[in-house]
This record gives sequence, C-alpha cells and structure tokens, in this order.
Amino acid sequence: STTFYNLDANGSSNTVQLNGTVSLVNLLNVLNNSTFSTNGQSFTLLSTSTLNGNSLNGGGTAQIGNLSNGTFTGNVNYQRRVDGMTDWRTIGWPISGQTISAWTSAYTTGTTTAIATAGFPGSTAPGFGFVSVYNYDAVHQIYVAATYVSNSVSADGLSGGGLYVYVGNTNPGQFINPNITMQSTGSIISGNQSAAISSGSGNYTLLANPYPAPLSFSSFLASNPGIASYYYVYDEAQGGFDVGYAGSG
Repeated sequence: STTFYNLDANGSSNTVQLNGTVSLVNLLNVLNNSTFSTNGQSFTLLSTSTLNGNSLNGGGTAQIGNLSNGTFTGNVNYQRRVDGMTDWRTIGWPISGQTISAWTSAYTTGTTTAIATAGFPGSTAPGFGFVSVYNYDAVHQIYVAATYVSNSVSADGLSGGGLYVYVGNTNPGQFINPNITMQSTGSIISGNQSAAISSGSGNYTLLANPYPAPLSFSSFLASNPGIASYYYVYDEAQGGFDVGYAGSG
C-alpha cells in the first residue's frame, strides 16, 4: 500500500485509476475534466490529529476537492477521527447509503474504530434508558430519536443531513481515551444537494455539509438567500452551541 499527502489526477479528459491500495492524508484534486477511478482498489481518506482540516476537533480529515471539472468513481474508505470530550457531536456523513450499523456493528469494549450506541433495537445497548443518536425535524422543531440500527446516517438520506450523536468511551466531560476513528465504506456524495430548510421565523435546521471537503458558509449563503447569516456548531468542551458568522468559516 502507498500513502500520499496530496494527489492531483490530471488525465486531460481521460481516466486516472488506481492500481493498488492507496491512503490519502490531505487532498485529492481531479483536474481538466478527468475521471479519477478507484478501479476496485482500496482508497482511504485518512483522519488524524496532526492535520488542520475538517475533523470534529483539532485534527483533520483528507478531502476530495471541487469536482466541477472532474469526476470521481468508486468506493472510499472514509474516516472521521473523534477526540476531545465524551459528549454530543453534530455530525454530517458524506458517504451515501450508510446506516448507524456502519458506525457501530464492529463495536467491542476498547475498540477505536466504532462507537457504542444506545436506546434502540440493534444498538450496542438497546435496553439502556438513553438514546444516543438523533435526527432533527425542522418542520416541528424537535429532535427525533433513532428507532433502529438501519436508520440512515448519510447526509443525502436525512432531512437537513445532520445528526446529533453521543460519542465517547469515558465518563461525560472526560477526554476520550483512546481516541476513536469512525469509518465506513461507500460512494461519496457529490453534485448539487437539496435539504428541507425550515422557513419559519426563528426556526432552525440541523444542516450537514454533505461533501468530503470543507464548505464555505459565505458561498452557501450567497446561493441560498433568505437564510440568516449566522450558524451554530456544538462545542463539546463547553457543553453547548457556539455561534459563527458569514465570512468566519
């Protein structure tokens, strides 16, 4: 197997394909109307604590750049490192066709590649009096608890695309130890995506970035007039939501 920091696929309208197992640390660019094909090979977008990027905390997750002038085909092994405190997270998952099972089916005590879930059939603790995964109903402005392990986690399979998930392996408010890397395998979400946004004054939508790359909030606002120019992101260290504004991320 080979690990690259960056990859540029420039086939000048032709296909560039993998011929072996590849892991990516930072960024894949698909240029000049080329097609990047995994060709049935293992292709992993790594998530680490040492790269500034789009992870849940201080680390970073490898990204696939803008595909307006290129095409990506094949499956991806997508990772998302979770460090910081055991607490709630707001999560958007950019791999299509995934369910809670992808995150939790491999869970055993001490694992670092799956999360414990609770409070619904198929979870790791179905009889526990606490539900650990919620979607948000923007129409009724309420959190909706997961009902089964086959519920979708993919950003293109949810209203708004976002989930509210309790993640950790220590007591609440303590640092996760060891750190967890959530992962699943499938096709990336790409192209224009639509989401059910609440139009009521003062209402909120739990809206996820559906892509395996950063999303400019300023550009998002410019393409979607009528949405307030601020947003909230959950900060597990503070145990609440922090506000951000257009131009700040």
